[in-house]
Amino acid sequence: NGGVLRAATTTRERPPPNNGSRVVTQVSEKMAPAREDGADVEEGFEALARGVLSRPSTARPRSRAYRSKARRYEQELLRSSGAGKSCLGSLAGAAEEEADVDDAMAKNKVLCDRILRLNAKNGLHAARQDASTSAKPPPPLPPSRFVQADSTGMTLRYLRWGSTSPSSADPAAILLHGVGEAAEAWAPIATKLAQHGFRALAPDLRGHGRSTKSSCGQYDPQSMVADLKDLVLELDLYRQPFALVGVDVGAAIATEFAATFPKLVGVLACVDYNPLVSTSRLRHSKVQAAGAVGGEEEAAALLASPLLGDQRRTQAAAQRAVPVIFARDGSGELRPRGDPRFSFAATMASLGLSAASIQCPAVFMHSLTDEEASSLRQLNSRIETRRLQKSSGFGVSDSPLEVYTELKSWLGKAELFSTTTSARARTPESLGLRPLPEFSTLEEAKKALGPRKIPDRRAVESELDRLRLEDEVSSSDEDDGSGNRLTALANNDAEYFGMVG
Repeated sequence: NGGVLRAATTTRERPPPNNGSRVVTQVSEKMAPAREDGADVEEGFEALARGVLSRPSTARPRSRAYRSKARRYEQELLRSSGAGKSCLGSLAGAAEEEADVDDAMAKNKVLCDRILRLNAKNGLHAARQDASTSAKPPPPLPPSRFVQADSTGMTLRYLRWGSTSPSSADPAAILLHGVGEAAEAWAPIATKLAQHGFRALAPDLRGHGRSTKSSCGQYDPQSMVADLKDLVLELDLYRQPFALVGVDVGAAIATEFAATFPKLVGVLACVDYNPLVSTSRLRHSKVQAAGAVGGEEEAAALLASPLLGDQRRTQAAAQRAVPVIFARDGSGELRPRGDPRFSFAATMASLGLSAASIQCPAVFMHSLTDEEASSLRQLNSRIETRRLQKSSGFGVSDSPLEVYTELKSWLGKAELFSTTTSARARTPESLGLRPLPEFSTLEEAKKALGPRKIPDRRAVESELDRLRLEDEVSSSDEDDGSGNRLTALANNDAEYFGMVG
């Protein structure tokens, strides 16, 4: 309910649940309002992740009817979750390992429905901004564009800021959004990058926004890297090295792309991403399983609920994220835009290997501890870390100015986008984007790749005469008497056409 669970001095043991595990629960009587920085929320959920909630010694004992109702409610949640965890641990999503997509989607739907019911019951909505202190309206969006990924069959929608000419000398930056979001999340930062001479491009990842959803749930890093490769090919972005920037899942895809195509990426920037720490944001978005949420205030309250655990946003960040995550359907209801079955199929080993294989300069912007930052630098000497002071875990929506300032300081280095090869020499084949053609014989290769004689006028007329002869009606054709030509097929019996029909 927008509050935080605090530890106290005494605990009360309850009978062990049906799964046989011993659970010590603690119940809080007073709920303190959550701070915007989210520090006390994280502290409270650390206790919740251990399955321990405190109850003050001064609290009055609950009635037998209340305890009975609470036990029935807990058993109902345990049955609906299908797991042997405590219900609160399941709702918080602490250290969860979802192997089955359907099971994860069912749990997330139970969680979202529970949050929406609690918010409606207690009248909790996102705080309205006062007109005098309201933030500036978001910048206008460029028109949506679409590109077909030939190797995967996906249709990707993208937004583009800055110069749209493929021959432009302005450095390019590809911005990949986080899980459950869309390209609009980068609008404030991309607008500023375009004003300072960059070509910024933000696609909707597969299963997000207006891009194609995978019918078979194929959301592995390799497939999504193939989508990005086709985007680079279609827009001729391979002519010079570009910057690749990503958030959580987008950062994981960017890291995999940089490790696979080292000649394409001049600099890699990852926001709110640590390949050495497993979080639910590297698998799925919990709010994608929600149905209709009512209005913008209800959607913002859902995003700011502490029950979302590591996916909980501050009130201000939640309000900015509503138009990015939700959209109105044909009936006018506000629903999540992404595929509810999206589950990023990546192992921690593969994410760590990709980060260790980076060959370009890389910066990781995160609320990292000193130990985590040291571990990242030990993983790859090319990685540098920057601490986001004002971010509560969603830097692009929490503190876009801080993220932009760090990005600009990195992207402003001209040597990162320079290359020793000319633009004509940077072909898709030489960069590994497209395989080289294969031929069975040397003569076939010479015929396909060797210089060709330009045909003169006589050769062109001779070829046209040959094609006219092929198009003439054969000698077996007949005339029906009215001047119309009939082919030999008309000689067949009428029953033949009935059989064909």
